[in-house]
Amino acid sequence: MWVIPMLALVFCLLGGRNDGSPLVAINLKAARRVTAAPFLMLATAVALLPAANSRVGGAIVAMVSSEGSGGQSPLLLAAVLVAASATLLALNGGGVPTSITLALVGASSGAGFAGGHPQWHLVLRVLGIAILSPLVAFAISRTIYLLFQSRTPQSSTTMVFLGFLLTCIAYGSNDGQKMIALFGTAMGVDLGTATHSAAITAIVAATFLTGVLTGMPKGAAALQRGTIVPDSRQIWVTLWAASAAVLVSSALGSPVSMTQSISGALIGTCQTNDWRKVRWGEARRILIAWAATLPMAWILGYAAANGLDLLPL
Repeated sequence: MWVIPMLALVFCLLGGRNDGSPLVAINLKAARRVTAAPFLMLATAVALLPAANSRVGGAIVAMVSSEGSGGQSPLLLAAVLVAASATLLALNGGGVPTSITLALVGASSGAGFAGGHPQWHLVLRVLGIAILSPLVAFAISRTIYLLFQSRTPQSSTTMVFLGFLLTCIAYGSNDGQKMIALFGTAMGVDLGTATHSAAITAIVAATFLTGVLTGMPKGAAALQRGTIVPDSRQIWVTLWAASAAVLVSSALGSPVSMTQSISGALIGTCQTNDWRKVRWGEARRILIAWAATLPMAWILGYAAANGLDLLPL
């Protein structure tokens, strides 16, 4: 009975390691001191924001539903969770945050294909918006950075704090919904009940926070060797732009990757005549991880669905 909920919590834990720790590391770098505030802000957003808008969560529930069987399939959900978690564990083990959205899309389409009910229309829609999101974040950050290029705000610290607050809101409204939707479905409750359940949201937030804390060493290391070593202005522009892109995607009801949006926005802050600051080797490493996520998750999803069919879940 508790096998599938535990698999959902493992996914939430890995989500914290993959996404949460790099986001907190960005804030701590800008603040130049370690406090509990960014950890608590991000975990609180994951717990509370999904109740405000359930469109992303609805898309996730649809991705792990059996179109041909009239409802939820424990086998399909288990296969998706196993495949997505294994993909995150394999790729994030190298210290490069990848996209949990791509991992879910690949795992759900692979598992669905194995079960004879792939939902290609939903997969293609989510995948299309997920690919566009970092490009939109790049365009927004480029625009903001050029507007403020000739002037550095006196309140850079305040701008970074507000940017991180906006990031928490965006992350909670998108990735927070993914995690609560998956855990709620694993517990056998509908999305509305899950997002308004204090017990479910608290468990998901606590598990996610544990993942953030355990992933901090790699999150900080990934930031240090990232595509760009950002200054304070680049940090707040990146946070504002990536958050805007993710919030637009959330309004459209499509799950996207915060890490991809952050990367796109960060590159957008590089000055036109100074692209040499971009660490293209690291950018290539990240792109390879992203490119590997979808096919790896698909293969694992297909294999998991066939393998778990032999087990009582």
